[in-house]
Amino acid sequence: GKGRRNYKMLKCIFSSPTEKRVEPDIQGIFFETSTGQRGVLPNHISMVAYLKPGSIVRLKKNMGELVFRIGISSFFRIIKNEAIISTQEFKEEKEY
Repeated sequence: GKGRRNYKMLKCIFSSPTEKRVEPDIQGIFFETSTGQRGVLPNHISMVAYLKPGSIVRLKKNMGELVFRIGISSFFRIIKNEAIISTQEFKEEKEY
């Protein structure tokens, strides 16, 4: 019915020349551009952003967050709740 909340989630794909990683069920993605911090939540408008080289990307999940460090030549694109981070390299940070 109309009263039901729509709990949409994001899917985030990290893509480099050598590897790809897909993270489903993301509640928010937070990243750094040349002009400062940005964040996207489900149902965000389509956009593209250049990411600051060597910066941190945080994926907010139900049970906390995943933290990744990205390399150079990185950009972020989101269309219809699917985000793609294209970068030269990425790695998950255990603690930050």
